Amino acid sequence: MLPSLIVYLHSNAWDPQGKRVSPGLRCRPCPAHGICGYGRLVICLDGYVPHRGISCVVDRRLARMVDTMFRRVSFELHRRAGDVLCGFRKDIWMSRTGLIQFLDGQPLLRGLVSVTVRVR
Repeated sequence: MLPSLIVYLHSNAWDPQGKRVSPGLRCRPCPAHGICGYGRLVICLDGYVPHRGISCVVDRRLARMVDTMFRRVSFELHRRAGDVLCGFRKDIWMSRTGLIQFLDGQPLLRGLVSVTVRVR
């Protein structure tokens, strides 16, 4: 009986022991948002996490943080727009540094934004 292998079409046709793997053995394409090698999923791209070792799904934790950041920035810009309309502020402009400081001051996002921005 043949071993139960999942060989991805976008990977090398070699197993980790350096043996040639027949491309006819239960071949599947490398999943969307994944990087494959040695007949298996090696890693998922940023924003995705491995699921059962055969697919990459959206990182829900990251998606929640992005949604939280969006809602908080949107609220702050609306607040600033209100300040402009009432004459308390000249414009709603927020510099990149100001935006990072604003997000770093948010309890759920503290420290995450400045590290992410500096790395990229």
